[in-house]
Amino acid sequence: MEFWGWGKHNRKRGVAILAQIELTTAEIMEQARNLGAEFVGFATIDRWEKSEDVPIALHPHRIWPQTKTVIVLGVPSWQPSEEKSPTIVREQSSVINNLLDEVAYRLAVYLNRNGYPAVNIPWDSEGEGIPEHKTIAVFSHAWAGHYAGQSQVSKNNIFWATKYNPQLNLVSVLTAFELKGDA
Repeated sequence: MEFWGWGKHNRKRGVAILAQIELTTAEIMEQARNLGAEFVGFATIDRWEKSEDVPIALHPHRIWPQTKTVIVLGVPSWQPSEEKSPTIVREQSSVINNLLDEVAYRLAVYLNRNGYPAVNIPWDSEGEGIPEHKTIAVFSHAWAGHYAGQSQVSKNNIFWATKYNPQLNLVSVLTAFELKGDA
């Protein structure tokens, strides 16, 4: 399979073709953790297809057709919430979400550089920055975390992380790399 891009590449008819480097899930997890993620999980797109939990328009392969696997990255908020002032909560959330966006972007770059097309979905996948304060759902990191085996989503779409209590912030990377999903 040939992918276009930069990085380690071959030349064919004067066009750069990205070489595909064999990667394992362990290497991807190590890279993500080195970038700052505390949690790394994998979910295959068939988990969205088999369930009726998420509208079809929000399935990963509907957002980006090449998607075979969703890599879910998480960073927990470690401080007990009762010890935080609203300003600290806001700032800590900002730091965590900015870190997650950077980790997801850099992991997508790492995958692309190694021959596996990938795109990151920012933590603010709800479209809250859209004028007139219209919330438009784009992608649910909570459901991605659920399909990666690390969370539960309640009937009213509240996310509950199993290992980190409910204080796990998530972001996702969609990739054409077909990986085995977590249990």
